[in-house]
Order: sequence, then structure tokens, then C-alpha cells
Amino acid sequence: MVHGDEDLRGHVLWQVQRFEEIAEKITFLRKVWPLQLAIRTPKVVGRLCALAFDDEAHFPDLVKVILPLVSPGDGGGLTLPIRVKEDALAKRYPDQFLELLGAALPDNVAHWPYGVNQTLERLTEANPSLVKDPRMIRLKGIWGRR
Repeated sequence: MVHGDEDLRGHVLWQVQRFEEIAEKITFLRKVWPLQLAIRTPKVVGRLCALAFDDEAHFPDLVKVILPLVSPGDGGGLTLPIRVKEDALAKRYPDQFLELLGAALPDNVAHWPYGVNQTLERLTEANPSLVKDPRMIRLKGIWGRR
């Protein structure tokens, strides 16, 4: 997959998203998915995040596996499907949600998906202690400098 293009990697992740067993998803991501920084494009990072956002029951487990595979992209094009299941995930797993956002969002707020600022507010409503969390402070600082 290292030598494949972004479309191939996106399609593979789309297929992994449809695996029925969580163990299969985790095994694939841990043992098969490449670790190279060159493949961590905004599109691929968005697809990796979509794996977690699409599986509410296993969200914390998937975040744990996905975190080493994502990094903030420099370019635009990052899409995060956070709006669809945002309320449920923010209420149940605010810490993991914040951790994934902190790993995936770039330092340039112009490249953030629409509505992330409202998502950050929902996370602090779900867990007020996140207001003092360094990840939240960093993201709010980036948002404030826009």
C-alpha cells in the first residue's frame, strides 16, 4: 500500500470500515496498514478517522489503534464526518474524541472542517474538565488565532 496512490488507500480503508468484526479492523490497522508519514495525506487521515466515527460501540478501541497512524495534514482537504454522530460520541467519549481531533487537525485553522469549533464546545459541555486539558487549550488557541 505504500506504493499505491491516495485513491487506493482511501478505497482500502472504505473496505476495512465494512469489516463486521472489530478484531479484523484492529488487526488490519496494526499489522497491515503502513506507518510512513508520506501516506498521511488529509484524505487518508480523514478516512482513518471515519473508521472510528462510524463505529460508536468500538470508538475508544479504534481511536487507540488509529492515533499512531494519523498526523495533522499541512494541506487542505481534511474531511471528518463528525457531524453525523457527534452528539452521541461527544457525550460518551469526550476524551477520546478530543484526542483524535488533536492528532488529526492541522495547525492552520483554515484547513479545519466546518463546525469543529462547535464540536470543541460540545466536548467541554460533556466533560467540563477538558477546558483545562492541554489538547483543548492548544486547539482553542489555534481557533482563536484565525
